[in-house]
Amino acid sequence: MRPSSPLSAVAPGLLALLLGIGSGSRPGTAATLPSVAPEAPAPRTHPVALRSAPEELAQLLSRSFPTGFHLEPIEIAGPERKAQAVNSDTGFTSHAFIVQLERSRAAVRIAPDLLPGWKPISVSPPPPPRLPDSAAGCMRRATALLAEQKRAEAIPLLLRAQSLKPRDFPLALKIGALLQTPESLDEAQSFAQKLVGRFPKKADAWWLLGVSYQQAGRNEEALDCLKKGRQLDPKSAVIWFAEGEVCGALRRWEAAAVTFLQAVRLEPENERYWRGLTDCYRTSRDLLAGEMKLKQFVEAYPKSAPAWYSLGCLQVAGGLRQIGLNSWRHAVELQPNYADAWSQLGVWQLQEGDRASARESFERALQAQPHHAEAANNRGWLLLGEGSLAPAIDDFQTALKSDPNYTRAMVNLIRAFVQSGDLVRANAVCDRLAHLDAKAGATLRAEIAR
Repeated sequence: MRPSSPLSAVAPGLLALLLGIGSGSRPGTAATLPSVAPEAPAPRTHPVALRSAPEELAQLLSRSFPTGFHLEPIEIAGPERKAQAVNSDTGFTSHAFIVQLERSRAAVRIAPDLLPGWKPISVSPPPPPRLPDSAAGCMRRATALLAEQKRAEAIPLLLRAQSLKPRDFPLALKIGALLQTPESLDEAQSFAQKLVGRFPKKADAWWLLGVSYQQAGRNEEALDCLKKGRQLDPKSAVIWFAEGEVCGALRRWEAAAVTFLQAVRLEPENERYWRGLTDCYRTSRDLLAGEMKLKQFVEAYPKSAPAWYSLGCLQVAGGLRQIGLNSWRHAVELQPNYADAWSQLGVWQLQEGDRASARESFERALQAQPHHAEAANNRGWLLLGEGSLAPAIDDFQTALKSDPNYTRAMVNLIRAFVQSGDLVRANAVCDRLAHLDAKAGATLRAEIAR
């Protein structure tokens, strides 16, 4: 039989139900929920359209009724999700629950045909947390959200921090740099454009706008901005380097080499700038000219470990393998924590069959830089060959945390999962790989199927 007071039995649980309702509701959204006007009674024998049996509602019914009820799964009906409670023993239909969804709003009611005199139940979700009143408070909360990968929630806080201190240029520059990600390109460009409008004589404002355009693929506009920036501050290595990257993207290799060289002259110990210069010469295949330039540089700066490392890269690429290895060894003698040089040494030692020395080199690289993607992948590959599956998987995952698009590490991780018998995770990584390299993804998918 039906309980004597069905509304009192169900209403308390309906509030909890709203927090877990299907795709149309979103907890934490401040919105006034619509009430539902009473309708004319409908025949009890024809409950309308139900799609699913949400676990939350099933649990609610089992708690709300003295005898066991279950949720009858039927189908969707427009913007409504409707459900009916059925006695598990007798099949007797009790209450029909109707959940109306409209974007982030939700309302729950009890159908009038099953409860004469019913009243709408409408609950507003709790308001969002109050934004901090200070720029420092906004930055602290935004930084914490960014660390949790909650960028959409962090952006309003960053913009509020800037609005609270509109003339604080260092703060604005920091906020603009945090916005420079593929997920927030529009916000980054808009912010940088406004910053240049407020601070047209600040070189770093032009640098920020140039980087924003570069991220969006607007390289010619980016180049114009960066040139304006270095005219305002010709000693800014970061602007020279950014200009080199844009010239490289435009395949203007000679101009890129000139700007990268100027960046390393201004900051000769900056490893990133040296990598940019080395990659420029390697990509343009102008190895001889690059080697000559770097030889001149190491003569002028004989204790610059990044210069020796870059020279070694060009020498190895040009076929001067032993000379290049000696340059790398000299780099780690000058700077024992040079992770890039240790990792490259390990690769060549492994190719020569010296697995013990290779492993030591990879470990030296990871001691210097625990999240070094190439060193972690290289050591993982070595461990995988030795049958040490668990530590190899850890290394590949470390590499992918550092560089989520590192396809070599993905391939190695897939094969490690296959060897361990974990085909579910192997297929999951294969899906990621297929988005970056369809051919490699298809090849690995075939290997998993075998």
